[in-house]
Amino acid sequence: MATVAYTATCPHRLAHLADFRVFGSPGCYDKNLGIWTVVEGDVGTDECNGLNGDDVRSLSVVDTNKGCILSFFTDENCTIGRASVLEKQCANSDGGSFKGWTIKCDAPRSAKVTSIRTILEQARLSAEDNPRKRRRLNDQPGDSVDPDRLEAIYVRFIAACSPEFRALLVYLNTDVDTWLPDTHETVKKWITRQFDTEKEKVKQRIQSATSRVHISCDLWASPNTLAILGVVAHYVTEDGQLQHHTLALKDIDSEHDGSHLADAILEVIEDWYFASKLGYFVMDNAGNNDTMMKSLSLGLLRRFDIHYEAKTHRLRCQGHIINLAAKAFLFVTDNEKLEHDDSGNNATLKEIKAWRQKGPLGKLHNFVVFIQRSVQRSQRFQVLSRNRKLARDNDTRWSSWYTMLRAALNLREAIDGYFSKWTEADCAGDELSADDWIVLENVKSFLEKLKMTTKALELSFATLDNVLLAMDFMLAQFKRERKHTKAIQ
Repeated sequence: MATVAYTATCPHRLAHLADFRVFGSPGCYDKNLGIWTVVEGDVGTDECNGLNGDDVRSLSVVDTNKGCILSFFTDENCTIGRASVLEKQCANSDGGSFKGWTIKCDAPRSAKVTSIRTILEQARLSAEDNPRKRRRLNDQPGDSVDPDRLEAIYVRFIAACSPEFRALLVYLNTDVDTWLPDTHETVKKWITRQFDTEKEKVKQRIQSATSRVHISCDLWASPNTLAILGVVAHYVTEDGQLQHHTLALKDIDSEHDGSHLADAILEVIEDWYFASKLGYFVMDNAGNNDTMMKSLSLGLLRRFDIHYEAKTHRLRCQGHIINLAAKAFLFVTDNEKLEHDDSGNNATLKEIKAWRQKGPLGKLHNFVVFIQRSVQRSQRFQVLSRNRKLARDNDTRWSSWYTMLRAALNLREAIDGYFSKWTEADCAGDELSADDWIVLENVKSFLEKLKMTTKALELSFATLDNVLLAMDFMLAQFKRERKHTKAIQ
């Protein structure tokens, strides 16, 4: 049998099908040699299926003049092949003659193994030459992708295992398969592995710190009612740099008393190995934090034989102190009540409620609650305020009284207009006079200074020198406001 082998350039588009021929089912495939001989037919003849159980199931458009395959298909969606060499031949069959083509293609498994080895070797050589450089995708288009398949590719592109998506990426860059995740769990494994690597680096920095490791922590309830304890470490590195790292966000599913919080903190200390370097704690003034520090001190003694003075190592959050000072300024008139314990705080809350009903702040609070308690009233007010809403004070949100006052003063015309247009018995006693608005303006001006001080001491700026300056500034503001109030009275 005489054969003439030659190669040709593969067409770039699935166009002008009349210029091509489709090979039909007559023919044979030699699996050992990787050669498939088929008979030339007309466009639209039957596809060649089976191929003795190999991966290649059909052969599409072929240029008979140039001897080039345009594409292979494994199934109806996924392109797996590229242009292959065709060999022109003459043969005899049953005494007759016919024109045919012999198609040389590698056995699917051996071709895949060879391709993977080649890609890995190229990646290794590239990594040696450019250890920090990632290969860019090739923006030069190669063989065409069937436009009819783009919809399926687009819909499923986020699936790591989608054969359509992987085929599209390989079409853009034949080496991209090296970096693709194998399964939907691969990305998760990558993230976990990277986290563990970075965690070990932080552990080494903490253990080699030149200072003690100080902790700031707080318990926060998320909108979906999860209780999250955040733990942040602060320390000085070997080169004298101040570092901050979030060590844990722990879900507290038990009671939020001090003993359970202490157990959670001890787990973090054991996980990061810095019990011997434990420094000070910065927390808010919640009563359960006192219990937590005592339980923590006992736990350190039992587990690590470390004597840790709970009261000495507890620091109060400066922002929370400013917030308490603002509340005392607004509502407390008896200095002795500031020194009471939790039972005294309950009595203070009763005084606050009574005071709210009498003063301008109490009237404003009652009006905001009255409006927000009803959808109809809220809609009425938004008509007057041009869709702007009132803000409500909140006991757990810092500077909430300042936020409420600022919003109310900006909506003064709408508030006065509501009382003029709708007189209702529930809020008739809360109408604000001109003198009330003057008081609210003065209070807002004072609270604004406290809010600015709180913002200045947030994040990593709350060093001791700044805190002392802030305390002096606030003390001066309180003294000046007290003199101003006495002068008015």
